[in-house]
Amino acid sequence: MPLALRADQGRLSGLLPRGFYARNALFLSALLLVVLVGAFGVFSAVLESELPPVLARDAGAVADLVSGSVAGPLQKRDIDAIDAVLRTAGRASGIEQILVVSEDGALMRRLHRSGDALRVDAGPAGEIGAGVLVRPIAAEDGVARAGTVRVVTATGAHGTLIARAVRDGLIGLLVMLGVALLLLELQLRPMSRTLDRLTRFAGRIDDEQPPPPIEDVCPVREFELLGATLGHAAGRMREQSAQLRAAGQRLQAAIDALEDGFALYDSDDRLVLCNARYRELLPAPEEAFAPGVSFESILREGVRRDAYIDVGGSGAPAQAWIETRLAQRKTGSSTEEVHLSNGRWARIHDRRTVEGGVVSIRTDITELKQAHLRADAASRAKSEFLANMSHEIRTPLAGIIGMTDLVLDGGLNRELQEYVSLSRNSAVHLMDIVNDILDFSKIEAGGIEVESVPFDLEQTLGDTLSVQRLRAEAKGLEFRVVNELSAAQDLVGDPGRLRQILVNLLGNAIKFTDSGRVELCISVVERAAETVRLRFLVRDTGVGIPLEKQAHLFQPFMQGDASTERLYGGSGLGLAISARLAEALGGSLWFNSSPGTGSEFILQTGFGLREREAPSASSATTEPVPRQRNLRVVVVDDNAINRLTVVRLLAKRGHESMEAENAPDGLRLIRDEAPDLVLLDLQLPGMSGFEALERLRAMPAALAHIPVIALTAHALMGDRERCISAGMDGYVSKPFHIDALFAEIDRVLAQHRPGAADTADGPPARFARALEGLDGDVELFTEIAAKAVEEFHRFAGRIDELARERELAGLAAEAHKIKSNWALYALQGEESLPQNLMLAARQAEMDKAMETASKLSAALRVAAEELRDWLARTSQVDRERR
Repeated sequence: MPLALRADQGRLSGLLPRGFYARNALFLSALLLVVLVGAFGVFSAVLESELPPVLARDAGAVADLVSGSVAGPLQKRDIDAIDAVLRTAGRASGIEQILVVSEDGALMRRLHRSGDALRVDAGPAGEIGAGVLVRPIAAEDGVARAGTVRVVTATGAHGTLIARAVRDGLIGLLVMLGVALLLLELQLRPMSRTLDRLTRFAGRIDDEQPPPPIEDVCPVREFELLGATLGHAAGRMREQSAQLRAAGQRLQAAIDALEDGFALYDSDDRLVLCNARYRELLPAPEEAFAPGVSFESILREGVRRDAYIDVGGSGAPAQAWIETRLAQRKTGSSTEEVHLSNGRWARIHDRRTVEGGVVSIRTDITELKQAHLRADAASRAKSEFLANMSHEIRTPLAGIIGMTDLVLDGGLNRELQEYVSLSRNSAVHLMDIVNDILDFSKIEAGGIEVESVPFDLEQTLGDTLSVQRLRAEAKGLEFRVVNELSAAQDLVGDPGRLRQILVNLLGNAIKFTDSGRVELCISVVERAAETVRLRFLVRDTGVGIPLEKQAHLFQPFMQGDASTERLYGGSGLGLAISARLAEALGGSLWFNSSPGTGSEFILQTGFGLREREAPSASSATTEPVPRQRNLRVVVVDDNAINRLTVVRLLAKRGHESMEAENAPDGLRLIRDEAPDLVLLDLQLPGMSGFEALERLRAMPAALAHIPVIALTAHALMGDRERCISAGMDGYVSKPFHIDALFAEIDRVLAQHRPGAADTADGPPARFARALEGLDGDVELFTEIAAKAVEEFHRFAGRIDELARERELAGLAAEAHKIKSNWALYALQGEESLPQNLMLAARQAEMDKAMETASKLSAALRVAAEELRDWLARTSQVDRERR
């Protein structure tokens, strides 16, 4: 339908009455009027076309009648009879005059109209107009003619008749219209009243009070059916409404009975309903929870009233927090923990419904949070206790083992040497137990850290297998090693954890085998281009494991039976630790054993593969640092026995030692004596080893770069990394083995050899790989080093920023960017930090990623500062030369 026509209809509808009675009366009256007017028009048209011939025919009939009736009276000259005939004939419609004329032409009588009256006289005929009908009057003999009759029809007579007919028709029309309206009133008024009652009844169906029953319904079947239907529907609706109210009350009661806060929001995120607990856990005034209020309004009201701790009532942080919460709700599923200003904690779970609404559950987790905080505090206390106990136990053990080593080197007789050896073995055994307990506590606390660094398997296991071989041969056992792995490639993984597992397995095999052999078989299970899966099989011919004990073998503090501990000793933690470490390496550990015939323990795990780099010409011709070069060493330790042990061991190698029992005295010795090396304890009275190191690094360049080795009884997870990140050059845990101490000294001094680290002739030794990649071009390295200082600081800042925002994707990207260049500048053990950060970030291991990011950031800054110092010294030397 055209828009203009619809608009006209709309305007017309606005002009019509809206009531049923008025509108139907108007429509029916208009319809009746149109019908009557149409019928009247048709009637008038018929009169117009049919009346003139009828009038002419009637006039002819009158003329014939008069001519036949006046023949005798005319011959007899009976005027009265002629008048009577004329009066009778004059009553016909449309006759204006009737004239009777004798044969001789004389007017005998005339009938004419005077108004509405008929007159008969003998007046002059005058002119006779149109419309004259002439009929002869025959004589009585039927042959002669007595005269003529002339009938004059009235001019416009048929119009008069039509006008009279119209007048009469209009009167009839009005009468019929009145009768019709009366009939409409009698029919429509009851129907209108019935509709009005039905409308009012329908309007009150959903009222709490039921409407009165419908009475006096119009006796029309449809209205009666409609009334009955409405009455039935009203009853059903009242019943359903009552059921719905009851169900709603039950639902509200159930929601109110919930211990958690419950709220339902519609698809526009506007509140539908909530319980009292929800209002308690979302501080805002009562009116803020009215149905229809948006979640954003409720949230902003709570923020405005400082209902949330650490959010604030205004400003950018509060706005950012609100936007974050709103964005979380749009994801369809979110969980958030908020700390309320009343001291309570609430966990908020928001879930989208199928219709697009939101169901929000608020749980009071205050007790859980407090328990978690107490558990964290207990965990920290446990860690501090373990650290302190480790320090307190290791410190005297270090003194005992060190002194026994000195005594054993003093040329004792056999008996005394046996006594001292037993004492030393007891101390070492006690240390093994302490180490097992500490390792297990780290594992239970989830503190297992796995490295991913390149290593040579034979080199990694060389010293370990040599020690185990000596132990086996001391018991008269055959010790065999079969290695099927090609030596052309390095493995990529955690060599320390692998070594720890194999030491446990081989140690147990030797411990529980009195005769026969112990063997280690290394085989390839599966190999690909860049990965390999290895199997390490430790087989012995020992006592085996009882069947009833095998199911519990990997549980902590479990041994074969109660006599095992008495007979062989041990903590019962070695296998439990090994099993956990195998899982951490992505592998598995299992065993096969029969009592009396020995056991097989199988470790199967995967490693990466990397082609071994051929040694460069420069590295091949580099002079090694002499192991026995006389050194001047400052030993800072508050334990006199430990100081004495270290000093005597150093003296045996020809080194000069200076002692200090606290950090201030040690710093004075360093300033006064400018030693070659510092052995620094961490737990010192007054000033810790870390504070002393910080002050040392702030000294003039000639002193600030003196190598420092942490010599400490702190041996928990992360202690070595914390020392290196703080700026230590090396780390040795107490009690230590003599060879381990001097191996670390040699390694550290190799990176700080005279003429490299402490002069401007070339870059520090730690950057030798970078210099080799430039074909030894020191000038080019100097240019690149300046850029590296800037880039390392920028990367460190970026990593710190992403770590604060906990952006794992960004951390992975930054680690990928720095990975290739960092390997040329990293210290030993730090090369894999970018790779480890990438893996942790991509696997969404948040805690590990944050810790690795912190380590990488610190390592980048240390490298940058070392390069900056070297560049500064180089610049100073150049100025002095000029």
